Amino acid sequence: VLIEVAVQMNGLRADDVRLECIVARELDAPPKDYARYPFGFAGDLGAGEALFRLEFRPPYAGVQHYRVRLYPVHPGMAHPLELGRMRWL
Repeated sequence: VLIEVAVQMNGLRADDVRLECIVARELDAPPKDYARYPFGFAGDLGAGEALFRLEFRPPYAGVQHYRVRLYPVHPGMAHPLELGRMRWL
């Protein structure tokens, strides 16, 4: 599976955020069994927009649900989700 996402960075750099895909068998919130795949920075699109790309082999057979989320990261944070500023796409 190949997924590309263009993100309007609004002044942030690509290493200021983490974009990841959550793959689960069920739509439970939170899912009981899931896999998490990080996107890589694929390039600057200009006008403050960045392209992120992820290519992976689906972890399960059958129906799977994909959700993409973006959140800020910083080495000084105690926990990756500390700020509570997550955007689901």
